[in-house]
Amino acid sequence: MDKKRNFVSGISRSTKITLVSCFCFIALTCLILVFFVMLAL
Repeated sequence: MDKKRNFVSGISRSTKITLVSCFCFIALTCLILVFFVMLAL
């Protein structure tokens, strides 16, 4: 039972890290796009 709980918490932790990295990647992409649009204008 305890091992299963640790397994679930480990999965949620890795999922949280994946979501955070995806969010950072999307934010960086938006910033770069805005920067290029400002240069083009």
